Amino acid sequence: MPYPGSKKNKYMGENPFATMPENTKAHMWCFKNNIFITPVEAGYKARMWYLEIRLGSKTFKSPEKYGPMDVWEKMYEFYNYYYKKYEKKI
Repeated sequence: MPYPGSKKNKYMGENPFATMPENTKAHMWCFKNNIFITPVEAGYKARMWYLEIRLGSKTFKSPEKYGPMDVWEKMYEFYNYYYKKYEKKI
């Protein structure tokens, strides 16, 4: 079910990747180190999302759009990428 107050056609689906221990660890590490990844709607009623990646003061947008379930998988793929790339350097 969509979250309260949302329109059903904008619902992004459940996020099964958030509860995986390796994803939680990478997500929290990124959060503590000012790396944020957020789904941003690609268009009105499009049911597609870009991922906005903020690294400190710089912001980037993914070149591709992702569907309702793919967006979550790709978001945690990015969190794990940045965690593995910068963990030892910071």
